[in-house]
Amino acid sequence: DADVELVPTHLWSVRLADGIITRLTQTDDNVWDFDWAPDGKRFVLRITDTPRIDESYMTSRLALLPATGGDPIPFAPTVGKLEQPRFSPDGSHVAWLGATSANDPFAGTVFVAPLAGGTPRALTTAESGCATGFDWVDSTTLLYAASRGTATALVTVSRSGGRLRNVATNGPVFVASQDTEWMGMVGGDRVDLGSCGAEL
Repeated sequence: DADVELVPTHLWSVRLADGIITRLTQTDDNVWDFDWAPDGKRFVLRITDTPRIDESYMTSRLALLPATGGDPIPFAPTVGKLEQPRFSPDGSHVAWLGATSANDPFAGTVFVAPLAGGTPRALTTAESGCATGFDWVDSTTLLYAASRGTATALVTVSRSGGRLRNVATNGPVFVASQDTEWMGMVGGDRVDLGSCGAEL
């Protein structure tokens, strides 16, 4: 509705010692997701120009923001759908789920880019299915969940790319929590999420 006022979602901080609340994003960009760097000095944001849902799906972008606040700074070029920007444990890289083209119906590829700048690297182009979530195992290795038709898998991949290694296959739909040796997971039995090349 053109008459409905669109109110952006900003990033805020609260100081636990005294409860002081500070608005950190000083523009009217809408913040959909964020992650705080391990050293506490900056955030990575997923933002759009307005709070419109269509923009969230198709034109969101990555930006960096100092922990003290200010204007978001463009980070890495992306195209199409975008989700879940996350810092590596050492804070040197940012990974996310993204599309490979504007027409890609799903943010189903794991990307990574160095914080210092550089071209994003698509890590899972050899994946036969769709990446549906990920986490950092350590600062050089990522673990992602993949939907492969009616089956699911947990797969590791190096930050620099290369071979995909199946950790578990034909398991539940994974939502995982792990340390470096063990993994706990919850989920249903199996689900058909389609493929990255097909509209869901």
